[in-house]
Amino acid sequence: VIVGYIVIIIMYLPLSVYGYIVYGDSLTGGSIIPSLQVSWVQTAVNILITLHVTFTEIIVMSPLLLSVEELFKVQN
Repeated sequence: VIVGYIVIIIMYLPLSVYGYIVYGDSLTGGSIIPSLQVSWVQTAVNILITLHVTFTEIIVMSPLLLSVEELFKVQN
């Protein structure tokens, strides 16, 4: 688990630092998405974030749901 957290930090931290270097304090509303100039890029980013959250929820909820199935003795 710790290795997983370290890998995630290694992936996200440079991206966050780079985003702050590029945009700095000029962001309003706390999100970078409205700062994007092209509307189709904003739409694409919103779609990709939605897909990411949806698929992550499935992965995160899977162990819990498997435990619930085992608890209620659901047949496979």
